[in-house]
Amino acid sequence: MMNGEYDNEMTGVLFPNDYRTTDAHPTHTGNCQINGKEWRMAAWRNSNEKRQWLNIKFTEPITKEGEPSKSQTAPATQGASDPF
Repeated sequence: MMNGEYDNEMTGVLFPNDYRTTDAHPTHTGNCQINGKEWRMAAWRNSNEKRQWLNIKFTEPITKEGEPSKSQTAPATQGASDPF
């Protein structure tokens, strides 16, 4: 790498999820970069009598406002009315 730049491609990091309140919430969360695109990672720690492992799910990142990124939102259904 030139000029002290760091290549984040195909790397990521997981941290313990301090906001976990139920078993449905991941035990670890983090981010990674794959093919130049940022991804959110959620991992659940599992075990049995012989082993321990992580199940990992990759999703598009959530914006700072808590809303999914534009590419993650579902398209509006034409002609549908909002009952609320």
